[in-house]
Amino acid sequence: MKLTVNGHTYRLKGIDELTLADWGLFHSGPWPEDKAEAFEHMVGILSRVTTIPRGTLRKCNVRDLEGAVASIGETLTKGGEALSQEPPKEWTHKGRRYIVPHDLEDLSFERWQAFTSILFGIDNEVDAYAAAIACLCPIDGEEFDAGKLGDRIEDAKGLPMLNALTCAAFFFASSERFRTSIEGWSLSMLRKSVQSLGPMLKPSARA
Repeated sequence: MKLTVNGHTYRLKGIDELTLADWGLFHSGPWPEDKAEAFEHMVGILSRVTTIPRGTLRKCNVRDLEGAVASIGETLTKGGEALSQEPPKEWTHKGRRYIVPHDLEDLSFERWQAFTSILFGIDNEVDAYAAAIACLCPIDGEEFDAGKLGDRIEDAKGLPMLNALTCAAFFFASSERFRTSIEGWSLSMLRKSVQSLGPMLKPSARA
């Protein structure tokens, strides 16, 4: 899809160009209920996904902006439908060749230890999937170094969305150890959410 602003035409990213970080922008929680805040939220997402400056996007009419968001949403939906596919056996990103292991049980203890340790300090799906790839997908010609995981996770966020999500889906479907780790993390996130609501859920004291 294309978006025209003040006579300039910008092309929106196709499904093969969206990154894991782009996917996360559309899964970062509910949109604000306030119309002005929702508009700014929409502008922020489009600016990140298209690299069009916020100031330029604010000059678009609302119809075109909403159409652009809907188009990207449809693209992400198609990406979700592709999650049942087998992930690529390998891919190259920033000059590094990532290898998708067929059996996660063949990986070293230190990789699993690093993954489970870092996972429970994460508070969102994008970082969780990026951590899975950083820890569990070997990079050809490189020794695993837990000290570099921060940089590796940031690199993984820039991976093509389809590669990252099909890889995570494959791990979840094929590895009980991975599935147990993610389910435990999800439960931990749920508990934190409930605890944060604690004061709101307590009955007020009677006067």
